Amino acid sequence: MIRCRGEFPDYRTGYARRLFYEGSGLPIPVRGSSGLWISITADGHTPSGDNLYTGPRLARPGLETLKASALGGDFEGQVTFAFALRHRAVRRVFYRSPNRMVIDFRHQ
Repeated sequence: MIRCRGEFPDYRTGYARRLFYEGSGLPIPVRGSSGLWISITADGHTPSGDNLYTGPRLARPGLETLKASALGGDFEGQVTFAFALRHRAVRRVFYRSPNRMVIDFRHQ
């Protein structure tokens, strides 16, 4: 779940075998049989330079489908998150009030 301020932003998603940090191009240290990224059209920091996202930069929750998640970066008006999955899972992305984006992966 990602908390948003203001109106809900646009986003894009896609599957990738390898996931990389925005800007640097360095690999994100997560492994899975499949990877999913979500890129949100939003500023990731305040005008003074403080990060708006305060959650974990890298998490390994040990769930059935989701092996790991990571903040992929905040670069040129895009905030990207990466997800390492055990398999290419059906997902849905939706919004919940107040100001939450939910990424839901189907378990097999």
